[in-house]
Amino acid sequence: MSKQKIETCKMHIKDLEEKLKKIYTVEMLKSKKTEDILNCDLREELDTNNFLESVYCNLEAKGIAEGDTYDKYNSYLINVRNRKTEI
Repeated sequence: MSKQKIETCKMHIKDLEEKLKKIYTVEMLKSKKTEDILNCDLREELDTNNFLESVYCNLEAKGIAEGDTYDKYNSYLINVRNRKTEI
């Protein structure tokens, strides 16, 4: 493939990524106050939450269900899963 075709493809990909960002960016309340609104890219939020879930569920996947470490990471896991349903 020629350099020009590659550069054209990269330009189109960048343009499409920008359009996707606009489509999936929504306003969310940071807290219950209406002045605490922030823009949130839903794709980025879901990617982050999926990554965190994959990290925190390791103990669950190994069948470990007790102890301080389990309690700590299980509470993180519950929070991440709840956050995914909020998004």
